Amino acid sequence: MIWRQMLGYIPVNLANIVISFGTIAILTRLFDGAEFGRYALAIASLHFIHMVFFTWIEAAMARFYARAERRGQLASHLKTSYVTAVIMALLGLPLFMGVIYILPIENTMKTILAFALASTCLTLIYNIGIEAHKAAHRIGRFSAIHSSQSLFGFGLGIVLILVTPLREAAPFVGILAASA
Repeated sequence: MIWRQMLGYIPVNLANIVISFGTIAILTRLFDGAEFGRYALAIASLHFIHMVFFTWIEAAMARFYARAERRGQLASHLKTSYVTAVIMALLGLPLFMGVIYILPIENTMKTILAFALASTCLTLIYNIGIEAHKAAHRIGRFSAIHSSQSLFGFGLGIVLILVTPLREAAPFVGILAASA
């Protein structure tokens, strides 16, 4: 049983390896130094904001899933988690955009940050579903959905860098599209 579960996570780990390696190997070749620096600042901001404002919702989904299932309150737990995520995303998005607007930084960086923080708001809602699959021990489903979403978002971001003027914002547009 444990080996089957461990093997079920291999696609997720492989997708993460491809994306991590691809970020360095591909993006450093597609972006010049300044562009990659702006991208790196935006991705660090995305992770920081997500951790500070949203991770608790995802953790609560996983933490209380088994208890809700045992008590027959799973539907209520899922509804509460999704409603909370949507409310936090809807409150967070204008708040983040307002802060970005007043920051004394160049417009290019503001645009990149806007796409990055919008992507983390949408990804929050996606992550609730992923955490539910993981908490229910549907590892195959979790692995397939998460791996394909990650690889699709990364691949789309690369394509958008190549064919659009989005440049550093393109990976975040890829994340938005994959999460949607």
